[in-house]
Amino acid sequence: IIDLPRAIVTVGNGVLKNYIIYVEDASRAKAIAVQSSQLLTQVSEGQVVRITGKLDKTGVQPVLKATTISLVGGSDGAFAQDTPLAPVATTSKSIAGVGLDATALLFKFYGKVTPVNDEYFCIDDGSGATDGMGNAGVPVLINEQLTPLTPPTGNQATVTGVVAKKDLGGGVVSVIIPRSQDDITE
Repeated sequence: IIDLPRAIVTVGNGVLKNYIIYVEDASRAKAIAVQSSQLLTQVSEGQVVRITGKLDKTGVQPVLKATTISLVGGSDGAFAQDTPLAPVATTSKSIAGVGLDATALLFKFYGKVTPVNDEYFCIDDGSGATDGMGNAGVPVLINEQLTPLTPPTGNQATVTGVVAKKDLGGGVVSVIIPRSQDDITE
């Protein structure tokens, strides 16, 4: 059993499909995707939680299958929402796995938009990342949310989201999952 005594929610319930939430350590050094459920405590971005569960490594990225989720007192001692973590600005090379593993961390980056299909578009800052299918840039998934997102219409965009791993057809690559349409700005 894994016990995360104090994790900060970066993607809460009701945002992504399959009851997936994301949490980070306050130090920003580690984060993980968490499989929640309708029966567990519902959480929002910025809340501090304690999570217990079992680590599932059978997919393309580790997921903590939660057995309990409980709110932890915030900075004022109440269960109120704390200040959400701000995304860390980075390059697509860092997101794509060059250096430390960025999986599940909340990032923000800027680049050229490459439309691909109804599932994702790519953001390319010239760092050399690809989607594994020949398109330059880091894939930004727009169909993982409960409400699908619209890709940007301009040539450049800033995207905020959590890093995940996914096989888009050309092997497992790092992808960005925005939380809402507000995470994609032109």
